[in-house]
Amino acid sequence: MPYLAHACRALKNLAIFSLAQNREYVFDKRAALRKAFPQLSDDVIALLVDASNRFERLSSPGLSRRFVDYDKIGRLNRQLALAVKPRRLHDR
Repeated sequence: MPYLAHACRALKNLAIFSLAQNREYVFDKRAALRKAFPQLSDDVIALLVDASNRFERLSSPGLSRRFVDYDKIGRLNRQLALAVKPRRLHDR
């Protein structure tokens, strides 16, 4: 779960700042990810944001493995690799 939460935070920050460079100010996690990374499916965005929200709300770090769907994480990794591979911030 920490992996997904940190991936979401990194992508969210990248999305918000890259959009802001073009004077587009989007601060909602889902909206920023959707706008900056249209290659990501709604399921992947939901998984990232849900993991981030759960991780941020935990009183003690470490979620049970029963919350982790490893097939979804595999799909997420593939989509993330495709979404960020050809992008550079100054190309937008």
